[in-house]
Amino acid sequence: MAVTRRQAIKVLGGAALAVASPQMATAADPNFAIAFVPDIQFNADAPYQSSAADPTPSKRLYNKIIQHIINVGPSVNLKGIWCAGDCVDGAGLWSSPQGVQEAVSAAAWSIAFNAGIPVVSPPGNHDYNFLFNTRTVGYNFGNPAGIWHPTNQAARFPIDLGSGDSAIWGGSHQTTGWQEFTTYQLWNIGSWRLCIIAVPFFASSDTWNYVISVMQAHPTHTCIIVTHAWVSCVGGLAPWNGSTCVSDYFSTISGATTSGNSPRQLMGLDVNAAVGIPQLLSHQPNYGMGIGGHFTSNGSGVSNYYYQRTPVASSSSRGHMTQNLFCNCQTIDQVNNAGDPPNGSTDAGFICWLYFSPSAGTVTAQLQSVNSGRYIKPATSPGFSSSIVNIDTFPFAPFSDHRRVFRRPTGPDRL
Repeated sequence: MAVTRRQAIKVLGGAALAVASPQMATAADPNFAIAFVPDIQFNADAPYQSSAADPTPSKRLYNKIIQHIINVGPSVNLKGIWCAGDCVDGAGLWSSPQGVQEAVSAAAWSIAFNAGIPVVSPPGNHDYNFLFNTRTVGYNFGNPAGIWHPTNQAARFPIDLGSGDSAIWGGSHQTTGWQEFTTYQLWNIGSWRLCIIAVPFFASSDTWNYVISVMQAHPTHTCIIVTHAWVSCVGGLAPWNGSTCVSDYFSTISGATTSGNSPRQLMGLDVNAAVGIPQLLSHQPNYGMGIGGHFTSNGSGVSNYYYQRTPVASSSSRGHMTQNLFCNCQTIDQVNNAGDPPNGSTDAGFICWLYFSPSAGTVTAQLQSVNSGRYIKPATSPGFSSSIVNIDTFPFAPFSDHRRVFRRPTGPDRL
């Protein structure tokens, strides 16, 4: 029997990527795309998703979102999907049978898995069970049979991305005393080496120390954090001690004050993010980008309610510019998903397309409704357009070998 490219990668891919030479962008590197799926939760609990209405998979907007990505993929050189988490609106206990929303979500994401597309997703706050203060993830993330459980994720790798590109499973770390996992993948795209780290909502000191160790273990990779957001307590980010820091929704328990922080604040641009994690990330010379969602408190009616980007200079010896992105269209989905299903003119079900141009050193973002096909305009001209609209273009390039400029893993490099 002939050896497939996937089988060959499984034999050689791990070693090949582990010893990959320092990355340097070349003129030969082709353009490629990443599909970022912002908070998709309301597509899991729309009326036509439940067994009480019409559960026909072909009518599920959740399925259509993922299938649209797959269909468009060949024309844009799609390399993978990043998801902000909140894959469902309400998760059950990890130890309970899979709920309706979790089944809807699993069926949709399986479209991407079966197509051989690598997907990165951390658990958002709605992916934890609805007794938020128990801090247990739901079935899809925590149960050994769940689609996001690290064992099942790892089994899908290695993945042939075409044109000699590949993705391998990096590893996972279970937060001490809890069910949630931090995971990472290593993608080889042309001359680029990307380390994509999925950070859970309840990221603790234990979590972030693992993230930093992953970054430092892969000095030739450009590191990208995909997260929903994380919860912090007074005095610093995410110092969970097991009793006083819960979630935004239980801020009065034990007198704790909490704040959900999105990636635009990863580098310390919010009063609640003034200590701790921002300094950790800023010290890492191969941290390049953070992206996530969760926030819905920036107003409405203009595009910066749905998409924001904050470039922040790293305090590492490189002093490079990091990009920190926020994207969340859940409020549109919540309003417009009342149909059964919504008609074709309704703006619902969103993808943030990220088009990477290695030769130009840029990324172009487009925010599209799958249901209507329309695009969100930039904040300077809010609204929707039936024509393709770029909501943002920003500089981004991979890094070279950083082993000589890494700080020692002491002091500010650890919580």
